[in-house]
Amino acid sequence: MDKYLKIFLISFVVITIIAISFYFSLNYKHEVISAYLGYFLSSLNFAGGFAAIKLSFNKPFNIFMGAIFGGMIIRLCLTLLIIFIILKFFDIRAYIFIFVIFVSYIFYLIFEVLYLNLIKGNQKI
Repeated sequence: MDKYLKIFLISFVVITIIAISFYFSLNYKHEVISAYLGYFLSSLNFAGGFAAIKLSFNKPFNIFMGAIFGGMIIRLCLTLLIIFIILKFFDIRAYIFIFVIFVSYIFYLIFEVLYLNLIKGNQKI
């Protein structure tokens, strides 16, 4: 398994364990559920982007860029749709939900860019 995928899975498991422990030990159930949903949605978004990178990296440049940017547009639209559905139909704290999505999205975006730089640097020209 790829080293970066392991880091992603480990961080997801750690956040999940922390969220579940807060859920059962504190009286802030709505806040924890909101944070967990936001992190989960952002993690799904990252998984889609990471899969697009892995599947299209050794392809020609046009296919690679189409997969990255096309996938980004599709992921953005799906994420916005899911955010609106969750905010409309679930009783969660919107400010926590949006904040966690924002912070984890930035974290994952930095991770994707660093990963692209790393595999680009390892590629022989």
